Amino acid sequence: ALSGYLPPAEYGPVAFSGRQTREGYSVESYTIKGEGKYAIPLHLLVPAGKGPHPAVVYLHPDGKSAALRAENGMETLVRQGYAVLAPDLIGLGGMGPGDFKGDSYSFGVGRGAYNIWFAAMQVGRSLVGLRAGDTVRTLRFLRLLKEIDNDRIAGIAVGPLGAVMLHTAAFEPMIHRVALVGSFLSYESLVLNEYYAPEFIHAAVPSALTAYDLTDLASSLAPRNLLLLNAVDHVGEAADPARVADVYTATRYAYRTAGRSDAMRIDRTAPGNPATKSLLDWFRRTDG
Repeated sequence: ALSGYLPPAEYGPVAFSGRQTREGYSVESYTIKGEGKYAIPLHLLVPAGKGPHPAVVYLHPDGKSAALRAENGMETLVRQGYAVLAPDLIGLGGMGPGDFKGDSYSFGVGRGAYNIWFAAMQVGRSLVGLRAGDTVRTLRFLRLLKEIDNDRIAGIAVGPLGAVMLHTAAFEPMIHRVALVGSFLSYESLVLNEYYAPEFIHAAVPSALTAYDLTDLASSLAPRNLLLLNAVDHVGEAADPARVADVYTATRYAYRTAGRSDAMRIDRTAPGNPATKSLLDWFRRTDG
């Protein structure tokens, strides 16, 4: 595949590194084996009370620590009975980029650790494909836990990691619903414009447009529930819902053909309002 995604051939060892008890839930810390000679640190937020619990895999540019920040809404989901798994994928959180961010890290229009992206490309892979494979590894870790309901696992991705979640869900039907928050519209939007937000480079798959775009991956998810919340354009500015609907015309058709037009939702929060409330409302409506 162009993305360089490789299905995990085996499941590596798991190391438990501690547990913190909080009001209504606990935070468990683990590391699992990544594809290469590196570990994937992760937090697992587990509700108090008996399971099995529905679960969420949460991908955020800041890594696993973002799940512990109240403004992101994951604590609310945990207190509503969801387990939340948040990993530090390669290049994120405790896994990067460190000294490997490169000389071209800081730009007048933003920041992007291009060296990590180039390194993946030079070995015939993509950072998206590597991260998608490691996200599947976190899903396999969840599958081993008796307190998790394997039939009710959702995926939430923030910003550029929307591309990783779309690839993961396209390859892994275990994710039964997907929410993308602040994701950019498409690969096409990046190549047709002279400038783009540098942080989007991590979400790009070299030569992807010779075969597919993010909209095609989204179409492959039908009839699973899909939320596009607060989508942005190529420079990271808010995209009007009508524009999003136009770009995702083929995806909306795929959902209509599957008899599930209601399963795809495009939404935008009012200026100044956090995305958390809309995200939690969507979870309540699509639960089950």
